[in-house]
Amino acid sequence: MLEMQSKEHAATTGEQEDELTRLNDKEVREVVAQVIAEYEFRGPIPPPNIISGYEKILPGAADRILTMAEKQSEHRQTMERKMIEAEARDSLLGVMSGFTLGAGCVVAAIVMAIVYPQSAGVISGAVLGSTGVASIAATAIKSTRRNRKNDNADDARE
Repeated sequence: MLEMQSKEHAATTGEQEDELTRLNDKEVREVVAQVIAEYEFRGPIPPPNIISGYEKILPGAADRILTMAEKQSEHRQTMERKMIEAEARDSLLGVMSGFTLGAGCVVAAIVMAIVYPQSAGVISGAVLGSTGVASIAATAIKSTRRNRKNDNADDARE
């Protein structure tokens, strides 16, 4: 029995090879492209013909596939929302810290210049004040660049 099946398989394979040799390259490419196109899909939900195949094999599978896709979508949206909130919080804390540091340096420079009016106090105050102003400017520039980069990334996604 097994020997007969092998002979039948060999005969069938031989017929298929003969048919393929008769086809030209263009026809072979078209057939391959059609076969690939039938099974290729993107996204969490397969096309209806594939879902119906699952449903035939296992009743209720289509509902399970859709439920799984809905849960995955909800999870992804929740994670994206958390990431956006964390980025906004971190950005705000960075700006507030930079401004506080800069303002503190400027206040310390003013106090130094008032308390120690001699040249060493004035020079130290000027250095400390310019450091404070530079940190405020650096924070503002960094924040602006980050926002511009995020805007460009959003534009590229669309």
